[in-house]
Amino acid sequence: MKTPTSAKSRSDFDSHKTKGTPPPESEQSTKEQVRQEIRSELVEKFKGFLQKGSYRVKAPEIAEKIVQKISENKQGL
Repeated sequence: MKTPTSAKSRSDFDSHKTKGTPPPESEQSTKEQVRQEIRSELVEKFKGFLQKGSYRVKAPEIAEKIVQKISENKQGL
């Protein structure tokens, strides 16, 4: 049986998911923090490509990744 405090904690956790807001920073994992850093680096990288007009879509690579992800999802079921 759940105690009221654990039910409240679970409720607080679920509210972060439904509101689309991340949990407080103290609850974020190191992995999540690393992802955020990588994303900002990628954003800056691609901003430069777009400003220079040198960004080229690599359609074959994108298609290959899509097929790979679909295949992985089917194997996981």
